[in-house]
Amino acid sequence: MKGSAAFGVDIPELSLNTKATSDKQPQSSEPFDSPYERVLGAKYDILACVYNGIEFLKSQKNTSLQITAAMYYERSEVADQVLCESARLLRDLHTRNVVDELLGRRALRAIVYAKKSAAGYKALNKGLQRGEFMIIDALVDAHEEEMSSKGKIELPKDREWAAFKTSPLNGKIAISFALQWRYQYNPNAPGVRYF
Repeated sequence: MKGSAAFGVDIPELSLNTKATSDKQPQSSEPFDSPYERVLGAKYDILACVYNGIEFLKSQKNTSLQITAAMYYERSEVADQVLCESARLLRDLHTRNVVDELLGRRALRAIVYAKKSAAGYKALNKGLQRGEFMIIDALVDAHEEEMSSKGKIELPKDREWAAFKTSPLNGKIAISFALQWRYQYNPNAPGVRYF
């Protein structure tokens, strides 16, 4: 095998990246090409191994380092679980012609750039749940006004919009913005596959 993290994938023959993280705060970082990966998923599957960091650091002499959980995520699952729920609501509204393509693209941009704890995102998600076109439109306008101070942020490209319409939108982790993606794993989340 020719695996190398320098090439952007640990095991290219299997389209698989591997991550090791402590149980103290199970997370890792990953470079990204597009913010839309936050709902569409990664380029590769991930095998995330969680080791007993808390116990090991408390008593290094008496405890050996051990993998306590190993989770496998398909590339579409390497997406933000909360934002994928909003994206599925948006896609359903677009499919039912409640939201046209332009508002759909703008709303998708608002979702992928969202701070999930922000009031604006929570209000947008409620508008999506209720299918209220006018509220969705107003909230997307407000989001764009807020984001305009950060410079121009592109709408999804045609390939990203096409992927959005067909993606399973089945994220199983949390992803936050940093200089890279910060993947946050939850070994106890429902639907996580273990080895």
